[in-house]
Amino acid sequence: MKKKILFTLLTLALFICLFAVAVGAKSQSYSSYEATLTDGTTKTVYAAGLDQWEGRVYLNAKLYAEAPLDTDGTYEEVDWTTVEELDFSNVMLYVYDSNKNAWSEREYGSNQGNTALCLYPNGLNKKTQLTSLKKVTTGKIVTLREGVFNSAPALETLVISSNLKYIQNNAFYYCNALKEIKFDGVSSLETITDSFLGCTSLTEVYLPASLKSLNNTFNGCTSLKNVDLGGVTSIGSSTFKGCTSLESIYIPASVTYIGSDCWRGCTGVTKITFDPNCPVTHIYAHTFDGTRATEITLPNSVTSIGQNAFASSTLTTINLGASFNNFNANNAGQAPLSGRNIEYLYLSDTFTSEQLRNNIFNWTDTNNANDLKVICYKLVVFYSGDKAAAEAIINKAKTGGENGAMLNGFFASMTLLTVEEYEKAVADGTLV
Repeated sequence: MKKKILFTLLTLALFICLFAVAVGAKSQSYSSYEATLTDGTTKTVYAAGLDQWEGRVYLNAKLYAEAPLDTDGTYEEVDWTTVEELDFSNVMLYVYDSNKNAWSEREYGSNQGNTALCLYPNGLNKKTQLTSLKKVTTGKIVTLREGVFNSAPALETLVISSNLKYIQNNAFYYCNALKEIKFDGVSSLETITDSFLGCTSLTEVYLPASLKSLNNTFNGCTSLKNVDLGGVTSIGSSTFKGCTSLESIYIPASVTYIGSDCWRGCTGVTKITFDPNCPVTHIYAHTFDGTRATEITLPNSVTSIGQNAFASSTLTTINLGASFNNFNANNAGQAPLSGRNIEYLYLSDTFTSEQLRNNIFNWTDTNNANDLKVICYKLVVFYSGDKAAAEAIINKAKTGGENGAMLNGFFASMTLLTVEEYEKAVADGTLV
Protein backbone atom coordinates (compact mmCIF):
# COMPACT_ATOMS: atom_id res chain seq x y z
CA MET A 1 0.00 0.00 0.00
CA LYS A 2 2.83 2.39 0.93
CA LYS A 3 4.61 1.66 -2.36
CA LYS A 4 1.40 2.42 -4.28
CA ILE A 5 0.94 5.73 -2.46
CA LEU A 6 4.60 6.63 -3.05
CA PHE A 7 4.29 5.80 -6.75
CA THR A 8 1.14 7.91 -7.00
CA LEU A 9 2.84 10.90 -5.34
CA LEU A 10 5.92 10.62 -7.57
CA THR A 11 3.71 10.42 -10.66
CA LEU A 12 1.73 13.48 -9.54
CA ALA A 13 4.94 15.42 -8.84
CA LEU A 14 6.32 14.54 -12.28
CA PHE A 15 3.06 15.65 -13.90
CA ILE A 16 3.18 18.97 -12.05
CA CYS A 17 6.80 19.55 -13.13
CA LEU A 18 6.01 18.72 -16.77
CA PHE A 19 2.94 20.98 -16.65
CA ALA A 20 5.02 23.82 -15.21
CA VAL A 21 7.63 23.39 -17.92
CA ALA A 22 4.95 23.38 -20.60
CA VAL A 23 3.28 26.50 -19.21
CA GLY A 24 6.68 28.16 -18.89
CA ALA A 25 7.49 27.34 -22.49
CA LYS A 26 4.18 28.71 -23.66
CA SER A 27 4.73 31.95 -21.82
CA GLN A 28 8.34 32.39 -22.85
CA SER A 29 9.37 35.26 -25.11
CA TYR A 30 12.50 37.21 -26.00
CA SER A 31 13.05 40.73 -27.19
CA SER A 32 16.00 41.77 -29.31
CA TYR A 33 17.80 45.10 -29.73
CA GLU A 34 21.20 46.39 -30.80
CA ALA A 35 24.22 46.75 -28.53
CA THR A 36 27.59 48.25 -29.44
CA LEU A 37 30.37 46.84 -27.30
CA THR A 38 33.58 48.43 -26.06
CA ASP A 39 35.57 46.53 -28.74
CA GLY A 40 33.60 48.39 -31.44
CA THR A 41 31.43 45.48 -32.55
CA THR A 42 27.65 45.78 -32.82
CA LYS A 43 25.50 42.78 -31.93
CA THR A 44 21.84 41.93 -31.84
CA VAL A 45 21.24 40.90 -28.25
CA TYR A 46 18.34 39.07 -26.63
CA ALA A 47 16.56 39.47 -23.29
CA ALA A 48 13.99 37.02 -21.91
CA GLY A 49 10.44 38.01 -21.04
CA LEU A 50 6.86 36.71 -20.99
CA ASP A 51 4.56 36.68 -23.98
CA GLN A 52 1.55 37.86 -21.96
CA TRP A 53 3.54 41.07 -21.49
CA GLU A 54 4.66 41.35 -25.07
CA GLY A 55 4.59 45.14 -24.85
CA ARG A 56 7.58 44.98 -22.52
CA VAL A 57 11.24 45.13 -23.48
CA TYR A 58 13.56 44.15 -20.65
CA LEU A 59 16.97 45.13 -19.44
CA ASN A 60 17.64 41.75 -17.85
CA ALA A 61 20.49 40.80 -15.58
CA LYS A 62 21.41 38.27 -18.28
CA LEU A 63 21.78 39.21 -21.93
CA TYR A 64 22.38 36.76 -24.76
CA ALA A 65 24.24 37.08 -28.05
CA GLU A 66 22.26 34.58 -30.12
CA ALA A 67 18.63 34.05 -31.01
CA PRO A 68 16.51 31.93 -28.64
CA LEU A 69 15.21 30.01 -31.65
CA ASP A 70 18.02 27.54 -31.01
CA THR A 71 16.74 24.59 -29.00
CA ASP A 72 19.91 23.27 -27.42
CA GLY A 73 19.30 25.44 -24.34
CA THR A 74 22.78 26.95 -24.23
CA TYR A 75 23.27 30.54 -25.27
CA GLU A 76 26.30 32.81 -25.27
CA GLU A 77 25.95 35.51 -22.65
CA VAL A 78 26.95 39.16 -23.19
CA ASP A 79 28.81 40.84 -20.35
CA TRP A 80 26.81 43.99 -19.56
CA THR A 81 29.99 45.80 -18.49
CA THR A 82 31.16 45.68 -22.13
CA VAL A 83 28.02 47.38 -23.53
CA GLU A 84 28.81 50.95 -24.66
CA GLU A 85 25.64 51.81 -26.62
CA LEU A 86 22.04 50.57 -26.71
CA ASP A 87 19.77 51.21 -29.71
CA PHE A 88 16.09 50.24 -29.63
CA SER A 89 15.34 51.29 -33.22
CA ASN A 90 15.00 47.72 -34.55
CA VAL A 91 13.36 45.92 -31.65
CA MET A 92 11.92 42.46 -32.48
CA LEU A 93 9.83 40.03 -30.45
CA TYR A 94 10.21 36.24 -30.38
CA VAL A 95 7.29 34.29 -28.89
CA TYR A 96 6.96 30.55 -28.37
CA ASP A 97 4.03 29.11 -30.34
CA SER A 98 2.77 26.10 -28.38
CA ASN A 99 0.60 24.90 -31.27
CA LYS A 100 3.58 24.63 -33.59
CA ASN A 101 6.09 23.87 -30.85
CA ALA A 102 8.25 26.57 -32.41
CA TRP A 103 9.29 30.20 -32.08
CA SER A 104 7.67 32.92 -34.15
CA GLU A 105 9.25 36.27 -34.98
CA ARG A 106 7.36 39.53 -35.34
CA GLU A 107 7.80 43.23 -34.90
CA TYR A 108 7.22 44.50 -31.42
CA GLY A 109 3.85 46.03 -30.66
CA SER A 110 2.09 44.69 -33.75
CA ASN A 111 -1.04 44.14 -31.64
CA GLN A 112 -0.31 46.49 -28.78
CA GLY A 113 -1.30 49.94 -30.04
CA ASN A 114 -0.09 52.82 -27.88
CA THR A 115 0.77 50.51 -24.97
CA ALA A 116 3.57 48.87 -26.93
CA LEU A 117 7.21 49.00 -26.11
CA CYS A 118 7.70 49.86 -22.49
CA LEU A 119 11.35 49.49 -21.51
CA TYR A 120 11.64 47.86 -18.08
CA PRO A 121 14.58 47.24 -15.75
CA ASN A 122 14.59 43.61 -14.61
CA GLY A 123 17.20 42.55 -12.08
CA LEU A 124 19.95 44.61 -13.70
CA ASN A 125 22.30 46.44 -11.35
CA LYS A 126 22.87 49.67 -13.24
CA LYS A 127 25.73 50.86 -11.05
CA THR A 128 27.83 47.72 -11.45
CA GLN A 129 26.66 46.32 -14.81
CA LEU A 130 26.24 49.46 -16.94
CA THR A 131 29.70 50.79 -16.17
CA SER A 132 30.56 51.32 -19.88
CA LEU A 133 27.18 52.45 -21.23
CA LYS A 134 27.62 55.91 -22.79
CA LYS A 135 24.69 56.30 -25.18
CA VAL A 136 21.04 55.23 -25.40
CA THR A 137 18.76 55.68 -28.44
CA THR A 138 15.11 55.07 -27.56
CA GLY A 139 14.04 54.07 -31.09
CA LYS A 140 10.64 52.32 -31.00
CA ILE A 141 10.24 52.60 -27.24
CA VAL A 142 7.06 54.45 -26.18
CA THR A 143 7.57 54.50 -22.39
CA LEU A 144 10.74 54.44 -20.30
CA ARG A 145 9.64 52.89 -17.01
CA GLU A 146 10.66 53.73 -13.46
CA GLY A 147 14.37 53.53 -12.74
CA VAL A 148 15.27 51.99 -16.08
CA PHE A 149 18.74 53.62 -16.28
CA ASN A 150 18.87 54.81 -12.68
CA SER A 151 22.45 55.72 -11.63
CA ALA A 152 24.13 54.41 -14.80
CA PRO A 153 27.56 55.89 -14.04
CA ALA A 154 28.95 56.41 -17.57
CA LEU A 155 25.85 57.45 -19.53
CA GLU A 156 26.61 60.68 -21.41
CA THR A 157 24.06 60.94 -24.25
CA LEU A 158 20.34 60.23 -24.49
CA VAL A 159 18.76 60.29 -27.96
CA ILE A 160 14.97 60.58 -27.68
CA SER A 161 13.36 59.24 -30.85
CA SER A 162 9.97 60.26 -32.22
CA ASN A 163 8.05 57.32 -30.68
CA LEU A 164 8.83 58.11 -27.05
CA LYS A 165 5.89 59.64 -25.14
CA TYR A 166 6.58 59.11 -21.44
CA ILE A 167 9.62 59.13 -19.18
CA GLN A 168 8.69 57.89 -15.73
CA ASN A 169 10.07 58.35 -12.22
CA ASN A 170 13.80 58.04 -11.63
CA ALA A 171 14.49 56.79 -15.17
CA PHE A 172 17.84 58.63 -15.21
CA TYR A 173 18.09 59.38 -11.51
CA TYR A 174 21.64 60.46 -10.62
CA CYS A 175 23.17 59.68 -14.01
CA ASN A 176 25.98 62.02 -13.08
CA ALA A 177 27.80 61.76 -16.43
CA LEU A 178 24.74 62.66 -18.57
CA LYS A 179 25.70 65.72 -20.61
CA GLU A 180 23.16 65.96 -23.42
CA ILE A 181 19.59 65.09 -24.32
CA LYS A 182 18.95 65.05 -28.06
CA PHE A 183 15.61 64.86 -29.86
CA ASP A 184 15.64 62.88 -33.12
CA GLY A 185 12.79 63.76 -35.48
CA VAL A 186 9.42 65.27 -34.57
CA SER A 187 8.96 64.50 -30.89
CA SER A 188 5.91 62.80 -29.36
CA LEU A 189 7.14 63.26 -25.79
CA GLU A 190 4.29 64.39 -23.49
CA THR A 191 5.32 63.88 -19.87
CA ILE A 192 8.53 63.77 -17.84
CA THR A 193 8.31 63.24 -14.08
CA ASP A 194 11.31 63.27 -11.70
CA SER A 195 13.38 61.50 -14.33
CA PHE A 196 16.63 63.50 -14.38
CA LEU A 197 16.96 64.36 -10.71
CA GLY A 198 20.60 64.87 -9.74
CA CYS A 199 22.07 64.70 -13.26
CA THR A 200 24.88 67.05 -12.31
CA SER A 201 26.65 67.15 -15.71
CA LEU A 202 23.61 68.20 -17.75
CA THR A 203 24.21 71.75 -19.05
CA GLU A 204 21.33 72.54 -21.40
CA VAL A 205 17.84 71.32 -22.25
CA TYR A 206 15.74 72.35 -25.25
CA LEU A 207 12.29 70.83 -24.76
CA PRO A 208 9.99 70.01 -27.71
CA ALA A 209 6.60 71.55 -28.46
CA SER A 210 4.89 68.21 -27.76
CA LEU A 211 5.99 68.13 -24.11
CA LYS A 212 3.28 69.44 -21.77
CA SER A 213 4.16 68.39 -18.24
CA LEU A 214 7.22 68.50 -15.97
CA ASN A 215 7.36 67.60 -12.30
CA ASN A 216 10.50 67.56 -10.13
CA THR A 217 12.21 66.77 -13.41
CA PHE A 218 15.58 68.54 -13.20
CA ASN A 219 15.84 68.95 -9.45
CA GLY A 220 19.49 69.15 -8.41
CA CYS A 221 20.93 69.47 -11.93
CA THR A 222 23.60 71.84 -10.67
CA SER A 223 25.31 72.40 -14.06
CA LEU A 224 22.11 73.19 -15.96
CA LYS A 225 22.56 76.65 -17.47
CA ASN A 226 20.24 76.93 -20.49
CA VAL A 227 16.60 75.83 -20.63
CA ASP A 228 14.02 76.27 -23.39
CA LEU A 229 10.59 75.23 -22.08
CA GLY A 230 9.16 74.72 -25.58
CA GLY A 231 5.40 74.14 -25.34
CA VAL A 232 5.28 73.11 -21.68
CA THR A 233 1.99 74.01 -19.96
CA SER A 234 2.57 72.64 -16.44
CA ILE A 235 5.78 73.08 -14.43
CA GLY A 236 5.26 71.00 -11.32
CA SER A 237 6.79 71.34 -7.88
CA SER A 238 10.59 71.45 -7.55
CA THR A 239 11.15 71.04 -11.30
CA PHE A 240 14.31 73.20 -11.31
CA LYS A 241 14.98 73.28 -7.59
CA GLY A 242 18.67 73.65 -6.77
CA CYS A 243 19.77 74.32 -10.38
CA THR A 244 22.45 76.69 -9.16
CA SER A 245 23.99 77.36 -12.60
CA LEU A 246 20.79 78.77 -14.12
CA GLU A 247 21.24 82.49 -14.80
CA SER A 248 17.83 83.47 -16.17
CA ILE A 249 14.27 82.21 -16.24
CA TYR A 250 11.86 82.81 -19.12
CA ILE A 251 8.29 81.62 -18.64
CA PRO A 252 6.45 81.47 -21.99
CA ALA A 253 2.78 82.09 -22.74
CA SER A 254 2.12 78.33 -22.92
CA VAL A 255 2.61 77.87 -19.17
CA THR A 256 -0.64 77.73 -17.17
CA TYR A 257 0.66 76.29 -13.89
CA ILE A 258 3.81 76.69 -11.81
CA GLY A 259 4.17 74.54 -8.69
CA SER A 260 5.76 75.30 -5.34
CA ASP A 261 9.57 75.29 -4.92
CA CYS A 262 9.94 75.34 -8.70
CA TRP A 263 13.12 77.46 -8.83
CA ARG A 264 13.92 77.35 -5.14
CA GLY A 265 17.63 77.59 -4.43
CA CYS A 266 18.54 78.72 -7.97
CA THR A 267 21.10 81.11 -6.59
CA GLY A 268 22.59 81.96 -10.00
CA VAL A 269 19.34 83.41 -11.40
CA THR A 270 19.57 87.18 -11.85
CA LYS A 271 16.67 87.67 -14.27
CA ILE A 272 13.08 86.39 -14.19
CA THR A 273 10.83 87.17 -17.15
CA PHE A 274 7.21 86.25 -17.78
CA ASP A 275 5.71 86.47 -21.23
CA PRO A 276 3.08 89.24 -20.86
CA ASN A 277 0.44 86.81 -22.11
CA CYS A 278 1.33 84.06 -19.67
CA PRO A 279 -1.99 82.93 -18.04
CA VAL A 280 -0.53 81.76 -14.70
CA THR A 281 -2.81 82.86 -11.85
CA HIS A 282 -0.92 81.80 -8.72
CA ILE A 283 2.70 81.98 -7.59
CA TYR A 284 2.91 79.22 -5.00
CA ALA A 285 5.06 78.79 -1.89
CA HIS A 286 8.84 79.11 -2.29
CA THR A 287 8.60 79.30 -6.10
CA PHE A 288 11.49 81.80 -6.47
CA ASP A 289 12.95 81.40 -2.97
CA GLY A 290 16.70 82.05 -3.06
CA THR A 291 16.92 83.54 -6.55
CA ARG A 292 19.04 86.65 -7.14
CA ALA A 293 16.84 88.74 -9.44
CA THR A 294 16.30 92.28 -8.16
CA GLU A 295 13.16 93.05 -10.17
CA ILE A 296 10.16 91.12 -11.42
CA THR A 297 7.04 92.02 -13.39
CA LEU A 298 4.16 89.62 -12.94
CA PRO A 299 1.66 89.11 -15.77
CA ASN A 300 -1.79 90.58 -15.34
CA SER A 301 -3.22 87.10 -14.82
CA VAL A 302 -1.53 86.60 -11.42
CA THR A 303 -4.00 87.02 -8.57
CA SER A 304 -2.00 85.78 -5.58
CA ILE A 305 1.49 85.11 -4.22
CA GLY A 306 2.06 82.27 -1.76
CA GLN A 307 4.10 81.90 1.41
CA ASN A 308 7.82 82.61 1.08
CA ALA A 309 7.51 82.80 -2.70
CA PHE A 310 10.45 85.24 -2.84
CA ALA A 311 12.04 84.47 0.53
CA SER A 312 15.85 84.67 0.69
CA SER A 313 15.90 86.36 -2.71
CA THR A 314 17.43 89.75 -3.55
CA LEU A 315 14.20 91.18 -4.93
CA THR A 316 13.80 94.91 -4.39
CA THR A 317 11.24 95.83 -7.06
CA ILE A 318 8.00 94.05 -7.80
CA ASN A 319 5.38 94.99 -10.37
CA LEU A 320 2.01 93.48 -9.49
CA GLY A 321 -0.38 92.78 -12.35
CA ALA A 322 -3.86 94.21 -12.74
CA SER A 323 -5.57 91.11 -11.34
CA PHE A 324 -3.51 90.78 -8.16
CA ASN A 325 -5.56 90.65 -4.96
CA ASN A 326 -3.87 88.45 -2.39
CA PHE A 327 -0.63 87.93 -0.49
CA ASN A 328 -0.93 84.54 1.19
CA ALA A 329 0.72 84.34 4.62
CA ASN A 330 -0.56 81.77 7.07
CA ASN A 331 2.19 81.84 9.67
CA ALA A 332 4.55 84.41 11.14
CA GLY A 333 7.71 84.79 9.05
CA GLN A 334 6.15 83.05 6.03
CA ALA A 335 4.83 86.03 4.12
CA PRO A 336 5.42 85.95 0.34
CA LEU A 337 8.24 88.51 0.44
CA SER A 338 9.53 87.44 3.84
CA GLY A 339 12.93 88.85 4.69
CA ARG A 340 13.13 91.05 1.59
CA ASN A 341 13.98 94.72 1.57
CA ILE A 342 11.33 95.56 -0.99
CA GLU A 343 11.88 99.17 -1.95
CA TYR A 344 9.70 99.60 -5.00
CA LEU A 345 6.21 98.19 -5.36
CA TYR A 346 4.33 99.03 -8.53
CA LEU A 347 0.56 98.69 -8.54
CA SER A 348 -1.48 98.78 -11.71
CA ASP A 349 -3.76 101.64 -12.71
CA THR A 350 -6.76 99.51 -11.80
CA PHE A 351 -5.63 98.81 -8.24
CA THR A 352 -8.17 100.40 -5.89
CA SER A 353 -7.56 101.96 -2.50
CA GLU A 354 -9.64 99.17 -0.98
CA GLN A 355 -7.30 96.58 -2.50
CA LEU A 356 -4.34 98.60 -1.30
CA ARG A 357 -5.60 98.37 2.27
CA ASN A 358 -6.74 94.75 2.20
CA ASN A 359 -4.08 93.14 0.07
CA ILE A 360 -0.87 95.10 0.58
CA PHE A 361 -0.98 96.27 4.19
CA ASN A 362 -3.37 93.91 5.89
CA TRP A 363 -2.49 90.37 4.75
CA THR A 364 -1.56 89.48 8.34
CA ASP A 365 -2.96 90.11 11.81
CA THR A 366 -1.57 91.49 15.06
CA ASN A 367 -0.41 88.01 16.10
CA ASN A 368 1.78 87.79 13.01
CA ALA A 369 3.12 91.34 13.09
CA ASN A 370 6.60 90.22 12.06
CA ASP A 371 5.21 89.34 8.65
CA LEU A 372 5.14 93.05 8.00
CA LYS A 373 8.92 93.03 7.75
CA VAL A 374 8.48 91.68 4.24
CA ILE A 375 8.31 95.29 3.09
CA CYS A 376 11.06 96.73 5.20
CA TYR A 377 11.65 100.25 6.40
CA LYS A 378 11.83 101.97 3.00
CA LEU A 379 9.12 101.53 0.40
CA VAL A 380 8.15 103.59 -2.60
CA VAL A 381 4.73 102.70 -3.98
CA PHE A 382 3.95 103.64 -7.58
CA TYR A 383 0.24 104.09 -7.79
CA SER A 384 -2.16 105.47 -10.39
CA GLY A 385 -5.49 105.18 -8.61
CA ASP A 386 -7.12 107.51 -6.10
CA LYS A 387 -4.04 109.03 -4.51
CA ALA A 388 -5.87 110.82 -1.70
CA ALA A 389 -7.56 107.61 -0.58
CA ALA A 390 -4.28 105.71 -0.84
CA GLU A 391 -2.44 108.35 1.18
CA ALA A 392 -5.05 108.15 3.91
CA ILE A 393 -4.57 104.40 4.15
CA ILE A 394 -0.79 104.73 4.21
CA ASN A 395 -0.94 107.37 6.94
CA LYS A 396 -2.99 105.00 9.04
CA ALA A 397 -0.49 102.25 8.28
CA LYS A 398 2.42 104.41 9.41
CA THR A 399 0.79 105.08 12.75
CA GLY A 400 -0.61 101.62 13.32
CA GLY A 401 -4.14 102.79 12.68
CA GLU A 402 -5.12 100.46 9.86
CA ASN A 403 -6.83 97.56 11.66
CA GLY A 404 -3.98 97.50 14.15
CA ALA A 405 -1.73 95.74 11.67
CA MET A 406 1.14 98.26 11.60
CA LEU A 407 1.86 98.56 15.31
CA ASN A 408 5.61 98.29 14.89
CA GLY A 409 5.78 101.08 12.35
CA PHE A 410 7.59 99.13 9.65
CA PHE A 411 6.19 101.51 7.04
CA ALA A 412 7.33 104.71 8.66
CA SER A 413 9.49 105.67 5.66
CA MET A 414 6.91 104.90 3.03
CA THR A 415 6.51 107.25 0.06
CA LEU A 416 3.61 107.25 -2.34
CA LEU A 417 4.28 108.34 -5.91
CA THR A 418 2.15 108.47 -8.97
CA VAL A 419 3.63 106.95 -12.09
CA GLU A 420 4.34 110.44 -13.39
CA GLU A 421 6.09 111.43 -10.17
CA TYR A 422 8.13 108.25 -10.24
CA GLU A 423 9.23 108.81 -13.83
CA LYS A 424 10.22 112.41 -13.05
CA ALA A 425 12.18 111.30 -9.99
CA VAL A 426 14.07 108.76 -12.07
CA ALA A 427 14.83 111.38 -14.72
CA ASP A 428 15.97 113.92 -12.10
CA GLY A 429 17.99 111.36 -10.18
CA THR A 430 16.01 112.15 -7.04
CA LEU A 431 14.37 108.77 -6.56
CA VAL A 432 15.03 107.75 -2.96
